[in-house]
Amino acid sequence: MRFNHGSFFETDSATGKKYDLHSNVENFGYIIDAEGFSLFHSGDGSFSDKSHFETYHFGDRDFDIVFLDRTFLRKEGQEIMNSQIHAKNLVFMHIEPARSEYYKTIIKDVPGLSVFTKKMEKKLIMLSLSKSD
Repeated sequence: MRFNHGSFFETDSATGKKYDLHSNVENFGYIIDAEGFSLFHSGDGSFSDKSHFETYHFGDRDFDIVFLDRTFLRKEGQEIMNSQIHAKNLVFMHIEPARSEYYKTIIKDVPGLSVFTKKMEKKLIMLSLSKSD
């Protein structure tokens, strides 16, 4: 699925104008359905165009695991997560190590979410073979 790539702005040293380094980057998100389990990976996708989630009928799906960019922790991203993304397990990617404590404060009241703070830190997610669980 095509999603907008997250923005990254720099200032042109000659003109002083800001420009988005990723404005022409094509980003792909993936849904993987296998043996009764469903996974969504947003790639470097952002929440900037809510219509993508409606176009791909996210609100009609339930995911076992969803991998999202940290930008979804912003208010606009959380609105999409609450209305369009139904997931048993959420994993946030691209967490800046220097800001891990900040991200912990954002998710402190959300059960089942973690922010990794150490290299190679792990979280085991157990999935049942029976969808009735």
